[in-house]
Amino acid sequence: MPIGTLLGNAALFAMGLTMDKAAFMSWGWRIPFLCSALIIPIAGYAHRALEKTPAFLHLKKLAAARTEAGLTQSPLAEVFRTRSGTVPWRPGCSSW
Repeated sequence: MPIGTLLGNAALFAMGLTMDKAAFMSWGWRIPFLCSALIIPIAGYAHRALEKTPAFLHLKKLAAARTEAGLTQSPLAEVFRTRSGTVPWRPGCSSW
């Protein structure tokens, strides 16, 4: 289980224990979410400061090569964008 999920649940549990039900239901549940806003700058810094893995850089290079060759990044999105009239919209329905 991701650490963020555990911390979020622990924060909500702690708030639920320290406040009465009416206060928690009216405004107390918002406090953990507001506290999480403090984590956003830390996460942004970590995202910029950490080096990318060689595997990620390789995949990024492959994606750039696909784009230069004229291939789409999302074939399914390309089908719906260019051929939406011929795509069956429900399972079992044939195109007409």
